[in-house]
Amino acid sequence: MLNFEYQNPVRIVFGKGTIAELDKLVPADVSVLMLYGGGSIKKNGVYNQVVAALGKRRVLEFSGIEPNPLYETCMKAVGMIKQEKIGFLLAVGGGSVLDATKFIAAAALFGGIDPWDILAKGAEVMASFQWNSRTWRHDFEIVGTEARLLWSPYDSGPVTKTVGREKEMIELPNADNVHQPLVEDFVQAIINGRPPAHSLAESAKSSLLLDAIYRSSAERQEIILSEIAV
Repeated sequence: MLNFEYQNPVRIVFGKGTIAELDKLVPADVSVLMLYGGGSIKKNGVYNQVVAALGKRRVLEFSGIEPNPLYETCMKAVGMIKQEKIGFLLAVGGGSVLDATKFIAAAALFGGIDPWDILAKGAEVMASFQWNSRTWRHDFEIVGTEARLLWSPYDSGPVTKTVGREKEMIELPNADNVHQPLVEDFVQAIINGRPPAHSLAESAKSSLLLDAIYRSSAERQEIILSEIAV
């Protein structure tokens, strides 16, 4: 069995006075849609704190999300997002507002005919994002039973291999086609009658591991790998 850990980081900012941190967490150059329920946030002071933290950003509001959110209500918000070219959704409230906003975000990007299929049939939502928030982690990490690999930033820079307390920096080839050095090495290995830098067994293990990561994300469940015999 190949043990590994897959990390999908979520940042939680919690505590007294942390609403003011929205100024650092919300991109400054996008239109923001603030979503909330019946208006209790205006009575308890949260509304004023959020508005103050957002500062000079273009902020629109969508209120009236029910304790048990209605599909029709959510779709009104979707229409507003498309009409106003909203780039950031900010849910202010409890679980109902949070859950409704998750669906609203998915429905706004849904490429199918009827967003109801997201709820009724588990239809997938495909989207491409341009990340400009300072909270984004630009790295890729795999933790195994014997070592840890960290590629940061993941589209350039070296890979850090950690075994116990020992660390090794592995420089990746700087090429327009990152696969070209591997192909050239394989060709030279065939010509010179030597093993390639990466064996077939290791390549098979890497492929199965990456496939398991993708399937785990898509199916939202643990993927168990058995020993690979090559």
